[in-house]
Amino acid sequence: MSTRLATSAVTTALTVSALSFLLSGCGPGPLSSAAPRPTVSATVSSAAAPSGSPSASTSPPRASRKPTAQKPTAQKRGAADLNRALLGVREVPSGFAVSDSSSGTVGAEVSSYRRSCAALVRLLNTDRVPGSRTEADVAYAGTKTGAALQQSVDALGSKAAARATVESYRTALRGCGEVSLSMGPAGTTPVLVEPLSFRGVERTQAARFTVTQGPLAGFQLIRSVSQAEDLVVGATYLGVHTADAEAITAKAVRKVETTLGEASRA
Repeated sequence: MSTRLATSAVTTALTVSALSFLLSGCGPGPLSSAAPRPTVSATVSSAAAPSGSPSASTSPPRASRKPTAQKPTAQKRGAADLNRALLGVREVPSGFAVSDSSSGTVGAEVSSYRRSCAALVRLLNTDRVPGSRTEADVAYAGTKTGAALQQSVDALGSKAAARATVESYRTALRGCGEVSLSMGPAGTTPVLVEPLSFRGVERTQAARFTVTQGPLAGFQLIRSVSQAEDLVVGATYLGVHTADAEAITAKAVRKVETTLGEASRA
């Protein structure tokens, strides 16, 4: 999955936990620096930067001034614009490197018999952020630990649409304390769902997903989604403390806002 709202929580957890299970022969305990190293795919778009250069004038300019960089409007977001807004390797904690290795796809599906979980199940089983027009993402893996993080940026075309996406995630989490994760031959396992409050990051909803039974008991993943203008900034964390996840999320949102600025008037 590219790191999308849906991929976020469960598909990524699934791939990593399945690998840990297969490689170690037993499930990891609560994630720590001793956890098995996950393999996470990077899916950064390689789209070229937009040319956007002004037409040549028939008369010479009065002064040789450098053109002022124009921030793209909500209607003109390109993959190259979004890639510039992603956190770089120097902006994530030390010990992380861009992950460019590809892991196999493990079939998985989230389900629940609880009616209150229907919206969350639907979001987690969706392939991408609903309404996304352009997207970019990147993944980092700890070089010496089992930690990993992924970040994504999706352009939705308006502030209202981006705000609605974060609100849909917040609403879906209400009243849904547990879902079931089906992992094919590995069986089905319950996953505890806990909303988190990232008080230091505005317009954000986060949640912790924890496997509570079976060989993978204790496996945890944190997922956050934030609104920044007409964009949705997503992040997924493995083996990262909640406070650190909040700090990284805040930095990711600030970079998006600084890089892409006030582009949407909706």
